[in-house]
Amino acid sequence: MRAETAISYLLRNASPLTALLANGAASVYPGQAPQGVALPAVVVEFISGRELTTIDANSAFGLNQARIQVTGIAGQGNYVALKNVLEQVRIACNYQRGTLNGVRVVSIIRDSVGPDLRDDDLQVYTQSIDFQVTYQEP
Repeated sequence: MRAETAISYLLRNASPLTALLANGAASVYPGQAPQGVALPAVVVEFISGRELTTIDANSAFGLNQARIQVTGIAGQGNYVALKNVLEQVRIACNYQRGTLNGVRVVSIIRDSVGPDLRDDDLQVYTQSIDFQVTYQEP
């Protein structure tokens, strides 16, 4: 959960992003957005993780890497809003490092960008961007 904590922290503290979200920083959701939430919003999810080999097995910190997916959600007819949200997500997270909300982050690098998706029943557009988060863990 450390990698998700770091990404969520960056997103909630990125004023250009939160200005685009329906409820500001409160529109950054862990795991999934509640049904009927005001849009646009973003969801932060853990996809996968692994422990990286370190030189010193006795060191105080191990090195881990996690793939974190951030999905933007916008109402139908707001495709441009979705693209603007994802651009601000990229700017807020890509190439960040340091101690982020107590997590010792070595690097955050954009991994991939998912396809444009549209759900006509829910009347939403979605798209995701994945980040590789390398961090130290005690």
